[in-house]
Amino acid sequence: MKGIDVAKWNGIIDWKKVKDSGVDFSILKVINKKCQKEDAFERNYTGAVKQGLPIDVYNYSYALTADKAASDAKTVLSVIKGKDIVTVWLDIEEKAQMNLGMVLIDIINTYKNVIEAAGYKFGVYTGLSFYNSFIKPFHMLVDCPFWIARYPSGKQMDYGDMPREDKKPSIMHLLWGWQYTSKGRVAGILGDVDLSIRYEIAQKKDREKEAKSLFFNKELEPEQTIR
Repeated sequence: MKGIDVAKWNGIIDWKKVKDSGVDFSILKVINKKCQKEDAFERNYTGAVKQGLPIDVYNYSYALTADKAASDAKTVLSVIKGKDIVTVWLDIEEKAQMNLGMVLIDIINTYKNVIEAAGYKFGVYTGLSFYNSFIKPFHMLVDCPFWIARYPSGKQMDYGDMPREDKKPSIMHLLWGWQYTSKGRVAGILGDVDLSIRYEIAQKKDREKEAKSLFFNKELEPEQTIR
């Protein structure tokens, strides 16, 4: 599955053309730096809903404390209340969040707890370099899927183009998706747009298949005798 993430910077979007181009899902910026509803959120939400696209939201985080993270998460919940949203993504990449150590992990987990308590799915978006430097060292303390940005090429890419598979991010967590370019081109959007591939569903099926295989293999094993 392939999709887009958009904000006010992407202008007025023709969501019918977006859907007709083959886009499978959309991720919308939900609040701005002032913790107010993002200017284009309602317009983009209405357009995506009308075309039947699954919708997630993302919150670019400036939080430097767990308390601020909790407050931001509650603001996001107030904006999306009553809307058909699947997952809330916490965008962790701000320079001031580097080298926070365990404080960053507390920020992620506190935000996660607020979002999940409200019944939504939660995940973290970040760049591969940021992940490797500031999250990977604490990977055992974070339990959520990740949406990772890594751009193998600086060239413009049409929606039908695929990135090189050998550049797919490798991480310690479930890789929900790979944002592989910020210079994508999609009908209905003027200028560049971020493009992502979603892997979660395929990975889930692989895990279920593996579990089923293990179950049946175990069933076929001869009974063991305790000695």
